[in-house]
Amino acid sequence: AGARQRPVAIPRDLASRLSVRADMLPAVLRGLGFRLFPSVPLPAGHFGPPAPPMMAPIPPRRVAPPQVVRADAPFAALAELALSRRA
Repeated sequence: AGARQRPVAIPRDLASRLSVRADMLPAVLRGLGFRLFPSVPLPAGHFGPPAPPMMAPIPPRRVAPPQVVRADAPFAALAELALSRRA
């Protein structure tokens, strides 16, 4: 729990493995819960292989705990009345 996964290179044939077009791959991966890091071209005068596009899982969002409404709050009686009329 709490271990953050590092980005990994996107396999070259991932779009065909998922049966989607290459231009749809970013949207599909985002829908599956992955964040994308596009490849960055090398600056002028630098040589070597460019970094591949990367992906990493999107960390789950923290859900805020429900707020507890005090019985003596100003609108507590009104909320109680509204809820009793629905039933």
